[in-house]
Amino acid sequence: MATDQEPPLDSFIKSHRLSRRQVLSALAAGAGAAALGIGPGSGLIVQDAEAATSEFHGAWPYLLPPQGHYNTFITDGTSIGICGIYQDLMEAPLAMYRWHDQKYMWLLGTGDQFANGTDYVVQLHQGARWSDGSPVVAQDVINTWTIWQLLGNTLFDYVDSMHAPNDHTVVFHMKVPSTSVQRYVLHSATANGNISSVRASSVYGSWAKRFRDLLASGHSLSSPEIKALRAQFVQFRPASQIVSGPYQIDPTSITQGQLTLNRNPTSWAKGLVKFDKIVLYNGETATITPVVLAGMVDYATHGFPPATDRAFRQKGFTVISTPTYYGFGILPNYKKVPAFQDATVRQAIMYMINRAQMGPVVEGRGGIPNKYITGMSDKLVPIWLDSATTSKLNTYPYDPQKGVSMLQSAGWKKGSDGIWVTPDGQKATWEVLAEGEYVDILSLATNFASQLAPHGFKLSARTVAFTQANNVRAAGNFQLTSYIWASADPHPHFAWVSDVLQWIPPTTAGPGSGFNVIQKTKNFGTVDLRSLIDQTALGLDVSKQKALCAKMALIYNELVPYFPFVERYGLNPTQAPGSHRVAGWPKPNDPIYLNSPYSDSFVIELLYAGALHPGV
Repeated sequence: MATDQEPPLDSFIKSHRLSRRQVLSALAAGAGAAALGIGPGSGLIVQDAEAATSEFHGAWPYLLPPQGHYNTFITDGTSIGICGIYQDLMEAPLAMYRWHDQKYMWLLGTGDQFANGTDYVVQLHQGARWSDGSPVVAQDVINTWTIWQLLGNTLFDYVDSMHAPNDHTVVFHMKVPSTSVQRYVLHSATANGNISSVRASSVYGSWAKRFRDLLASGHSLSSPEIKALRAQFVQFRPASQIVSGPYQIDPTSITQGQLTLNRNPTSWAKGLVKFDKIVLYNGETATITPVVLAGMVDYATHGFPPATDRAFRQKGFTVISTPTYYGFGILPNYKKVPAFQDATVRQAIMYMINRAQMGPVVEGRGGIPNKYITGMSDKLVPIWLDSATTSKLNTYPYDPQKGVSMLQSAGWKKGSDGIWVTPDGQKATWEVLAEGEYVDILSLATNFASQLAPHGFKLSARTVAFTQANNVRAAGNFQLTSYIWASADPHPHFAWVSDVLQWIPPTTAGPGSGFNVIQKTKNFGTVDLRSLIDQTALGLDVSKQKALCAKMALIYNELVPYFPFVERYGLNPTQAPGSHRVAGWPKPNDPIYLNSPYSDSFVIELLYAGALHPGV
């Protein structure tokens, strides 16, 4: 635990000359330790006060090669080159956001500016090198984003070209000027990987060139040629990972139980981080729990159930609670279950779920019922919405009988067995897709089913492996699914992209949720949600964006395209009793803990700043 004598994070950042620019907008069945072959006497736990090398021990699920691969553009959980939050220590981003002071901590980048009203310009760290010895240059950033354009990233709703006036400057030309371009470029992430991390041209440059050549010859994103290239790229498996960050995976260390990130001697950041190695234990919650309880993990982000959280605290662990700015909810498949196309039905479901009861079931102390139903975290509401707008929001207080009446008004009728039958003849006996390994997501699916059971629904959870779940969702092979809503980004635009646009083409290769972005509303007439979501981040004037965000929040509140039941606060165990491996943890009330444990991970920022260091 931090002491009064430990310098605050700011002093570490300043001492390492990490400049930061004011953000221009106010903007995540197992085996025990013995079964994994890790523990005393295994030869794998080498860090103690007398160890020759210093280690930070984390945990993240990964797949062994060859199923686990190094193509980090594939964010479905299969890329071993990502390792969740630890990707930022390997494929360094340009910057990471600090939520408490709304500034960026510069990493591979050194500064930025909006210029001429249409350009977003980023400066790169001069002298940075890849782990193969080649220099990090502007073309690496351009090639990274060229491939994301191939994969349908939303940045290109705003940006139409990129160029490099020199090796350390990148200019993004905005066909639609937007402050959100800053966030996209500097540090945007998904649940399974960082979008903005700069990738090496030595690995991906030829793919970027092939795509640019097709565009230059007049092919559109929907052309057969580009679709074929996209299909080829998602099967691309690099032989190794070339990194710019301070750590790199040691391929010889990869086992079923753990892997090691060694210090990268060519990295510009090698002198900032204080640990020689990062050891990551493999596994989801059930597997990692006994490893944490054994004191072998210095920090874990898993969704530990309430009983495990209590056990950690009873044993003397420090458990850090931080907002994640996202939550768990239910996404319907609007093509598989057409009855959900009726907004009245979706509103009825909101009334029928007791969110206050669901939250603790899903996430224990960290499961907070979402109040405002805007599609963004409640913590962002007072930043982006004025009191007049907030007062108009329907908070959908628990009232199951009102929900039943609304279903009846929408033409639903109960059969002789007491189960609802929709107007198109479907019985309400649907499956709820969930990752079997994710305790919180699966718990929400089962709690959703149990809460609706007394009111004429017969739902059941359908589990799939976490490495396949998003592919199943993208293909539209589900009826309802439990998953993550909103996004750990400072601007609500990203939350709405996550809730709506992420689950429909062109982002999905298949039909996804089948949601129709053209919707009728009571107060705003017929709207195009894709256009509205894009508009919320338009321009470089945040005050004007707030008016557009207010409109979108009210529309989301009425339409409820994704059921945002529960917000998640991380309950992340650190500092096992008697552990001296890691020192420098800030006090529980330190403002760094306004950062999410995932996107803009406070632990990664503390490691880069050198604030976390070997114990004595």
